[in-house]
Amino acid sequence: MTNQELKRKNQIKPDCKRCSCHETARTVCMRGHNSRDHRPLVVFTDFPDYFADNSGKPYALDTRRILDWMFRRMSVSPGDVALEYTLRCYSPKLSKAKAGRAPAIEACSRYRFAAIARLRPKAIAVLGQISLEAFTGKSKVGDHEGTRIRAWEPVVRDHVDEVWVGYSIAYCLISPSDTYRVFRVLYRAAEDAGLNPKLNPNIPPFIWRNLL
Repeated sequence: MTNQELKRKNQIKPDCKRCSCHETARTVCMRGHNSRDHRPLVVFTDFPDYFADNSGKPYALDTRRILDWMFRRMSVSPGDVALEYTLRCYSPKLSKAKAGRAPAIEACSRYRFAAIARLRPKAIAVLGQISLEAFTGKSKVGDHEGTRIRAWEPVVRDHVDEVWVGYSIAYCLISPSDTYRVFRVLYRAAEDAGLNPKLNPNIPPFIWRNLL
């Protein structure tokens, strides 16, 4: 399948211009992974990275490898977990101010709500600052990392009252030592989702060469 075919397959609404994020994206309004039907656990990350945007394939390369490793390490099938983007366009120029990010978060909320209604999760984990803002209105991941916070949108609370908060996967790529902080958050979220995680000693600890 060519890159163009992948992009067409993985775009929800390729002509979406509800916010300025489409201006920086090659793959506009990218769908998530394992997100077409019910999944007990949904992990929301901020937005597609460069590799996903360029290839047209969600959660490409290292991001997907790290997440798959985490779930295998906790004896959870990656197929039981949906991965979704809070913002569905590659957004490297997104405002550094909370007020500047709010319009994009609001514009993309219709897709986020539709995904949650379709997936009917038992637990949600939000990784990264933008995801935290979208689901809780809070801004500092470090103040809430590893905890559950009440979701502030009634549409989300129709399914889960609270969401688990963790650092962005990007931190794992920059600092592998932070991988276990994200791992712990996803482990607790998997417990909430009824996936019965258990450390699998046959999956080696996080070492970059094991992901290659």
